[in-house]
Amino acid sequence: MKKNRLYRTTSDLMKKEKITIGIILDSSIIPAWVFSTLKEIIQLDNFEIKMIVKYPDKKESEKNNLIHNIYIKFESKRKLLIKNALEKIDIKNIIKNTEIIDYSNKLNNNKLIKVDLIINFTNYELDLIFYKYTKFGIWQNQFYKNYSKNNTFNSFWEVFNNDNVTCVNLGMTYSNKLYLITNSYISTDLLSTKRNTNNTYWQNSSLILRSLLKFEKNQEKFIEEIKKNPSDFYIKKLPKNKDYLLIIIKMMIRTVKARFFQKLFFDQWEILFKFGGKPVSETKKFTKISSKKGFLADPHIIFKNDHYFVFVEETETMNGKGHISIIDIDSNGNYTIPKKILDCPYHLSYPSIFDYQDNYYMIPESHKNKTIEIYKCDKFPDNWKFQQTLFKNIDAVDTTLFQYNEKWWLFTCIKQNSNLIEYNELFIYYSDQPFSENWVSHPMNPVVSDVRKARSAGKIFEKEGKIFRPSQDCSSGYGYRVIINQILKLTENEYEEKEIEFIEPYESKIQGIHTFNSESDMIIIDAKIKKIKNMLKIFN
Repeated sequence: MKKNRLYRTTSDLMKKEKITIGIILDSSIIPAWVFSTLKEIIQLDNFEIKMIVKYPDKKESEKNNLIHNIYIKFESKRKLLIKNALEKIDIKNIIKNTEIIDYSNKLNNNKLIKVDLIINFTNYELDLIFYKYTKFGIWQNQFYKNYSKNNTFNSFWEVFNNDNVTCVNLGMTYSNKLYLITNSYISTDLLSTKRNTNNTYWQNSSLILRSLLKFEKNQEKFIEEIKKNPSDFYIKKLPKNKDYLLIIIKMMIRTVKARFFQKLFFDQWEILFKFGGKPVSETKKFTKISSKKGFLADPHIIFKNDHYFVFVEETETMNGKGHISIIDIDSNGNYTIPKKILDCPYHLSYPSIFDYQDNYYMIPESHKNKTIEIYKCDKFPDNWKFQQTLFKNIDAVDTTLFQYNEKWWLFTCIKQNSNLIEYNELFIYYSDQPFSENWVSHPMNPVVSDVRKARSAGKIFEKEGKIFRPSQDCSSGYGYRVIINQILKLTENEYEEKEIEFIEPYESKIQGIHTFNSESDMIIIDAKIKKIKNMLKIFN
């Protein structure tokens, strides 16, 4: 497949009149996430930024108080895990020939021009006059009517209330009504409002860019679809002094607790299997397989000649790099030790296996190499040879192929924006055969933008005429539990699924489950077990 340009239109699109955009800012010195978004828009083939307006600050400055300043100072010392979304950059570094209209000077109002749409990057409600200058409404991320300048971190309450997820919205005001364009659910960083807010800004950038590309394909249809999702502004409760004190205490306690567990314990993934179709929660019948070298995870099964050949990720503790190993389990539950069968200079995991024309093929996760690769089994079960690369220059995890209605469907979790911290979006591609170099992107991509169920957790399977997709819920930490989703619609234009079952940790020592597979009479999962570190390592 050709090199992906994540936010650009393809070069073979028909030339047409460019879509014009107006940008509303509160300063010519802009945050890094806005700068990055504008930089990508400028590179889009069929868009043009025609108007930039500096909108005056209409909020009265609030008086700083000691408690709030303590909170700000406390959070300012928090180390960011990704690029600072609020780092200030001069807009002139990318936009040199477009005049910035200062709206505070009413004499400049005659400089406003008609554009197709306006993107409001400020936290303010714009004057009604701006609706006269946009054909398709005003896009904005801020849904609050009472935004406070001093409330620096806008995801305060998600952290305060210990919410596992934070919802990021992109809305559109059209004819003075608010509609939801799209949204995304990311996991909440409960240790820092600063980090959590940073994550939301980068997710905002992704929402804007992909929505512009969908808008480009059919502008009128896009707006009509958005009008089916009316929303509303809601009043944002502003924190009081006691709230600032409480959240500092909460974050300190969570941080101490996290460091304590990190110092005393480590997580080890192990394989659990059993026979029979009983619920996973019946633990007494499970047999555990662990690795002396490190951990085992992502089990996938081939049942052949009355044996269950289980392909797993095996990661050695010493170097942290994974390879693919195989475990042979007979019908009595006897099993072999893991045997390495596929290794690369880069990390491999999630050995998704499918058969095609009487041959077995594997797609191991190779996101460290920025590829999606296929390997063919030359001699079953332990001789695998590289066949081809399906995708290059892509940051994708847990790729799963599924054949349905005479097409092959590739499900994969992609991190489009390198500034994002997690994989919370599911993309689907389809083709007539699995070795295609021209996979077609589903028009609804990403079909899921939710950390609670985006990542694949095993083979997509059919049962009693229904299709089911196991997925990971990573909202409470990586690989917390598995969700079984029923796929209701899977066509070249539609995708719909619903949650029907949860497979959760059923013992206190189990911290997570993130793979579920079954074949013939076997059910197999992986489990994250919390174990105590060697005492010598604790006191080093």
